[in-house]
Amino acid sequence: MNQNRLFCGRYRNQTTRLKNWDYSSSGWYFITICTQNREMYFGDVINDEMVLSEMGHAAAGCWLGMSRVYDVLIGDAWVVMPNHVHLLFGINNPDRQKNQNNAFLKMIKNSVSSIINHYKGRVTKYAKKENIPFLWQPRFYDHIVRSKNEFFKIQSYIENNPVNWEEDQFCRQSSF
Repeated sequence: MNQNRLFCGRYRNQTTRLKNWDYSSSGWYFITICTQNREMYFGDVINDEMVLSEMGHAAAGCWLGMSRVYDVLIGDAWVVMPNHVHLLFGINNPDRQKNQNNAFLKMIKNSVSSIINHYKGRVTKYAKKENIPFLWQPRFYDHIVRSKNEFFKIQSYIENNPVNWEEDQFCRQSSF
């Protein structure tokens, strides 16, 4: 019996990844990771500056430590916001044998997915250790950077995110 018919398409997870792109290949990636239900775990923007909570400091510290775990990782711009994290990083993996059809394979070492999975795991582990209620959204947004102009626009967007918080799509105004 057809699985889609059996479950009415309810349990089929569509990949959000670009088909025919090897996410462990050298390149620049823009990633956004949100907290579950966009809960504001990481702090608040006050006077156009991000003021980190304990979880915000943990999220920042875990990201700073990722280059010690992944020698292929080239960190650039990043920001921890109240309910999401923006990351702009490169992967320098020149020895990688390209696999043009990896959309449905197991997680590949030194890939975007393995880096983000490891990062999310470190932040979650910290929260559990400190008994802080915390959850990530299951997926993350990714964008492959295709030009220098795009790179600089994304870099500027990340650096100015706290200043533009009120207009940010992830900003959830309080009701009082």
